[in-house]
Amino acid sequence: MTIREDSIIVLKTLFNWGTGPDDPKKGRYQIRGEDLTEATGLEPRKINNAVELLEDNDLVITVKVLRSRPYTFVALKLSAEGRVTAEELLIEKNEETEDKMTAVKQDYELFIDRILRADQITFPSVLNQLFTKLEQDAGKTEKYQYYEKARKKWENWPGGDGGSFGPTWQLPNEIEEMKTLAYDIYKSCAEQNEAGGGLLFTLFANRNLNVNIKKCNQTFFASPAFVVG
Repeated sequence: MTIREDSIIVLKTLFNWGTGPDDPKKGRYQIRGEDLTEATGLEPRKINNAVELLEDNDLVITVKVLRSRPYTFVALKLSAEGRVTAEELLIEKNEETEDKMTAVKQDYELFIDRILRADQITFPSVLNQLFTKLEQDAGKTEKYQYYEKARKKWENWPGGDGGSFGPTWQLPNEIEEMKTLAYDIYKSCAEQNEAGGGLLFTLFANRNLNVNIKKCNQTFFASPAFVVG
């Protein structure tokens, strides 16, 4: 990271140091160099450079003594201008995060609408697009990995012989199991380019493939298993 990026981290840390959300002294507490390193993960050299930049812009007030090592200060706190700047940065960050969350929500609402209106032509492509996006957005999260690992439980579902259809299989009683099953079914449909004649025919046994897709959505889509991230 650059010195400027490090200075922003230090600024935000100072603003939140030792405070709760309603603390009237928020942004006014002193912090030692050692505590700043522990809170930010920045090594002393990086903190010294960041603090120097903040000092040059009158954003911090430092306490110094001769030959202090490894930090160039004993303690520091935000100046009045520093508190204003930190607050503006945090507000800007929160607004940016909210904008991103709104955009993500809109993307998935569009996918939900497209899946619910899909037919045997569009169903496979919409599902593949959905799961590609899910992996991009949330592939490294614990929640995504949880759903992926849970698929193993359903690898032999619905079971039975090839001539047994709808009436022989049962849905889970627990909501969490229902969510993981729904995730696995739609992911399997995506992987197999399912158009209503494979897994869905096994489940619903209707020669009209569009009816199988509709029944799948009616049965499984009520479970909120898709927005994993």
